[in-house]
Amino acid sequence: MTTALLASLLLTMVGAGAEPSAKPASPLRARLTNEAIASAVRETLAQDAPEAVPAPSGTVLSGGSFRSFAHDVAESKKPSCFGQDALKFQPAEIDTRNWHFEAKGLAAAPFWAAAILRGKCQ
Repeated sequence: MTTALLASLLLTMVGAGAEPSAKPASPLRARLTNEAIASAVRETLAQDAPEAVPAPSGTVLSGGSFRSFAHDVAESKKPSCFGQDALKFQPAEIDTRNWHFEAKGLAAAPFWAAAILRGKCQ
């Protein structure tokens, strides 16, 4: 693009001084005016106009795998120690081969204390 801009600028300058009855050519610095540069830039941009890129169709990041990943990330967050799911990563139950013991209410207090001490909640 800079090559095209320079070529356009030089053609504008050469075309302005190409008349046979014109004065001897002044130095290039004297011929580079703001108007000449602006017109050369406008011509170059008009020639190199980019083609319109169509907008993506559909909703971005709306697939099932993205939703599943977002759900998994939300579920893996440490719960608050004072929330209702404080024992999410420290279950209040004991399983044996023959017995299943689940603590609820005040009986879950030791499990809640263990969750705090082990850093299973925030």
